[in-house]
Amino acid sequence: MSIIRRGRIIRSLFPYFLVVMGILVAGKVAGSPGSTPALLQALGVAAIGVVWSYVRARRSRPSPARGRR
Repeated sequence: MSIIRRGRIIRSLFPYFLVVMGILVAGKVAGSPGSTPALLQALGVAAIGVVWSYVRARRSRPSPARGRR
């Protein structure tokens, strides 16, 4: 597998990795006393992953043909 293809695969899967890891870390930290900053950081990482994957999905979707009826 070429390095370009491997890079594309990693770049396309990374947002979903951020979402999963952010949620898992937030669940792990939530039970600890005084862990509010770490919890918010983990949820922030998950939110960045969600926004990134949403924007990526919107850009890869073909735009509708304008002017055709």
